[in-house]
Amino acid sequence: MAIADLEPRSLTRLPGLVILPLYLGLGLGLAVGSIFCIGMVQIQPFLGVAGLAGCAFGGLVWFWGLKGFTILEPNQAVIGLFFGSYSGTYSRDGYHYFNPLMSQTKLSLRTQTFETPHLKVNEAGGRPIEIGAVVTWSIDVPEKALLAVENYHEFLKNRVEVGLREVASKYPYESESGEDCLRGHQDNVSLELKARIAPLSAKAACPTSDTAITQLAYASD
Repeated sequence: MAIADLEPRSLTRLPGLVILPLYLGLGLGLAVGSIFCIGMVQIQPFLGVAGLAGCAFGGLVWFWGLKGFTILEPNQAVIGLFFGSYSGTYSRDGYHYFNPLMSQTKLSLRTQTFETPHLKVNEAGGRPIEIGAVVTWSIDVPEKALLAVENYHEFLKNRVEVGLREVASKYPYESESGEDCLRGHQDNVSLELKARIAPLSAKAACPTSDTAITQLAYASD
């Protein structure tokens, strides 16, 4: 299925606080059954061994089923994939139980920031400068952020650095004629950077809410 055709849907879940005591009761039953089968070995060896084998298998399934329990904090989402196919998304905080056959990936929906390294770029006049920016962003469509690109965080970081280089090389560092320049019009430069990376950040479902220039100086030789 193409990402463009992906329809977000709610992931089926059970309340974890309801399932937990039932699950613990099942584990206790397996433990008691194992003890009973050990005693049966002396009386009915075949039945006792068969019962132990069944309890051992049940114990393995019990431990494997623990992976279905998941805690979600506020502004977190879990995306489920069932044998490689998208199953759904769930984003309500709490203690939940999901299908243990399904792989789960948690994503944070909280507002985040990252600062680019100080990039060395030639401005419009050909002089080398150092420039850096801080970007504020958040995930708005978690299933798209997970499935549209390989690594949404690295994708956004790389695209911001490329956009910053392109914008910085477009303007002179200083201008005496009143035209836009990096030093005197940092707000305009920040807005242009935001506009330049907006289509790409939207592709990864990581829209940027703010950009700001944090470092601007002539580069040292």
